[in-house]
Amino acid sequence: MSRPNDVGGAQGFGALAGALPPDPPIVAAYGPDGRSAWGADWQARVWALIAVLGMNGVCSASELRDAEERADPGEFLASSYYERVVGGMERLLEERGLLNDTADAGGTDDARDSDGTGGADGTGGTADRTGDT
Repeated sequence: MSRPNDVGGAQGFGALAGALPPDPPIVAAYGPDGRSAWGADWQARVWALIAVLGMNGVCSASELRDAEERADPGEFLASSYYERVVGGMERLLEERGLLNDTADAGGTDDARDSDGTGGADGTGGTADRTGDT
């Protein structure tokens, strides 16, 4: 079964516009003009998440790409690169039991430690953010 990224020989995508110049390598988060190397701040955070997942052995680049390519074909073709990466991350983390509806909802009582503080030192928990001690 082919995946939506495998369009070799597929018809209906129109004529090729010619060779595109290669993208310059990203060597810093900000260029000499002070502008971000990413189109939006959230894209930089996605890039950081890719690095963190890889450095902590959660997944390899190949596993992440496989998860991205298993997207619904319509969703895959309509998404930007970073949207596909986020979808792949969600798919992979859900499959591995590392992401669930509670974590996705962001900060419910279920996320607190047994002492109800949200952290061993009492900082950063839901109660600390919302004031509902």
